[in-house]
Amino acid sequence: GETLEPFEQVVIDIPEEFIGVVTEALGRRKGQMTKMVNNGSGRVRLEYVIPSRGLIGFR
Repeated sequence: GETLEPFEQVVIDIPEEFIGVVTEALGRRKGQMTKMVNNGSGRVRLEYVIPSRGLIGFR
């Protein structure tokens, strides 16, 4: 068999003003955005698929 890398699904609920910062940080860690939902009250829910190693030490 082939060795495959484990991936995680990450859901982040943040204020709209932090979209750029979070998107950039997760992009550097090889995260792929799968969904972005604006709930209309100034908050956004971002969903990502990211390698498990990309989450180590993420704050």
